[in-house]
Amino acid sequence: MSELELWSPQEAADCLGRSVKTLGKWRSIGQGPAYLRDSVSGSISYVPDVVLAWKKANLRRRTGTMLGDCRRLK
Repeated sequence: MSELELWSPQEAADCLGRSVKTLGKWRSIGQGPAYLRDSVSGSISYVPDVVLAWKKANLRRRTGTMLGDCRRLK
């Protein structure tokens, strides 16, 4: 039986284009890709296929912001 490849939070964050802090926030509120927590050390790991599947399932074509809304930021 081969060993399961795991990513660190940094590797998962890099794949998703987010910060490690964002992944931590997502874990605390039950969002983001599923993760593993080592029962002894408490370290967090991600399964690459799970991260990639989550990324694909959460693709967005556009944000909810309309161009008119952006003008007020100037």
